[in-house]
Amino acid sequence: MSGQQAGPAQSAQPASALSVRALSISRGATALVSDVSFDLAAGERLAIIGESGSGKTLTALAAMGLLPAGLTASGKVEVHGADLFALSERARSRLRGSALAMVFQEPMTALNPTMRVGRQVAEAIRAHRPASRAQARAAALELLRRVELTDPERQARSFPHQLSGGQRQRVVLAMAIACDPAVILADEPTTALDVTVQEQVLGLLSRLVDERGSALVLISHDLAVVSGLCDAIMVLYGGRVAELGPVRDVLTAPRHPYTAALVATSAAVTLASDRGAALPVISGQVPAAGAFPAGCPFRNRCDRATAECEQVPSLAPAPSAGPVSPGSASAGSPADRRAGAHLVACFHPVASSPSAAATPATAAQAPAPAVGPGESS
Repeated sequence: MSGQQAGPAQSAQPASALSVRALSISRGATALVSDVSFDLAAGERLAIIGESGSGKTLTALAAMGLLPAGLTASGKVEVHGADLFALSERARSRLRGSALAMVFQEPMTALNPTMRVGRQVAEAIRAHRPASRAQARAAALELLRRVELTDPERQARSFPHQLSGGQRQRVVLAMAIACDPAVILADEPTTALDVTVQEQVLGLLSRLVDERGSALVLISHDLAVVSGLCDAIMVLYGGRVAELGPVRDVLTAPRHPYTAALVATSAAVTLASDRGAALPVISGQVPAAGAFPAGCPFRNRCDRATAECEQVPSLAPAPSAGPVSPGSASAGSPADRRAGAHLVACFHPVASSPSAAATPATAAQAPAPAVGPGESS
């Protein structure tokens, strides 16, 4: 999993399914996302986590070329070597659905309420493949079967409002995989579903990705889901990458104080047995867009911050992660990704032992209302 810009030493490496380089997003002079870089090979699964306002959804929308009006993006987003930012809108639209697809958080906003769902799936097929209407309808029915709808012939004739939340999300999944995209971006795809349906939809997403060998980017607040579904994890805060590495390393031995606090609050909610005890929280509040401090964006909420943190820390191998692989042009190259590099952007990373990680403030100590990892983005 790569976290920094590629260098000449990477030219001999296999092309990534998705390569993001120095992605920055702004609204006028206000920076919303800054210098986000990562690579994703075919079949790899990357989770993006962080509090609301950290830039998770904007990163995915920029990769799809679907940023809202008024926002501008710079850097590079490459899908199998094609730079989406260098293409015309018509050329980008041809890649959406065929090369990369997105599963949105709320299917009712992703589906056309005036069109039967079978027709919507069929149109997704015909937009990218030569197929007659009859062929597209037959392929749409087969896709609805593959996403495990119980009565696809009847449900294909339904309007979105006539289906349950879980059924609608399965339709959105069918549209996403209709043309076998190389990359699927899923933005909290189970937020509006109950726990049982969440498990079913996530299991289905995992199976579909495996069957097609697609790369997956999963945006989530649920660390349990992330640990069971993804290979690597990228932690965003204030629109910058705080930590990047294998899921096991990042969640069991977080090195950035922000990641350590997220893991501690999540573990406390999951494991707490004393209902009278104060739950740990992250002190302070997430600043509004454009109001993050200069340098490390977490420094005004971090008890490890020093004057050095007024500068932007580089994303580099965590001290316990060992040296950069020989011959690498930079930390976080594809060679480091395959070696399981654990990268952190912090001048004062916490100790590698999970038990030695910084302890977040308790609710009684917090100077301001806190934001936990379970809020929606």
